[in-house]
Amino acid sequence: MYYEAVKSAFRCFPLDPPRNLAVGDYVRIALGGRVHHQGNLAKLLGVEIEFDEHIAEIEYMSDTVLKAGMGGSAPGTEANISFSNAPGLYLKGIRKVRRVRNLDSLFKALSSAKLDWSFHNRIVVETHYVENAELFCSGGTAADMKATYDASGIPVKVDANAAIERHQVLHMPNVTGTIAFSPVRIVFGFALPATSRDPKGYVVREMDASDPDEYESEAVGGEN
Repeated sequence: MYYEAVKSAFRCFPLDPPRNLAVGDYVRIALGGRVHHQGNLAKLLGVEIEFDEHIAEIEYMSDTVLKAGMGGSAPGTEANISFSNAPGLYLKGIRKVRRVRNLDSLFKALSSAKLDWSFHNRIVVETHYVENAELFCSGGTAADMKATYDASGIPVKVDANAAIERHQVLHMPNVTGTIAFSPVRIVFGFALPATSRDPKGYVVREMDASDPDEYESEAVGGEN
């Protein structure tokens, strides 16, 4: 449930289980979404990774999750949270999104470095990080739960017991780490098709988490 819910919510590659993964890291991705950490461009090239950071909502719902029935602003106000019959994610907590800012300079440094760079490496250019967050994931079964809010509209309690008992929702109560990331693939020199040769000597393509061709049948080496 977690993998499909996170992929559907952010259109990114889920990191299962959630753990440390930073922008500028390079990884290999095996079938089933298993991520093998290979290294970091900042250490490899001796350059600084610049990034923009956005601190997102303390309550996040993917497109397939709806909130209804919340009225007034008194403490103890309740709302009904409904999951549709498509994978969905409800997140209670802070989500930090980081996106690399100096991609061109990084790729230029990588292209000019004398390195044995693997065609299978994928460079992490965006991460979704949570800290002590509470996640509710649906794999595609309609389900309902209730959230209780304080006077500021901040969710303080979620009751999903019935949905959890029926295995409609997966509850992850205390999650810290990167839960999703967006990688790119860089292709150099003579590996480029003759019709798409770029004067820079390389091309970069954002990876698609929904395309099975983006995954390796086997990923070898590096950390899991």
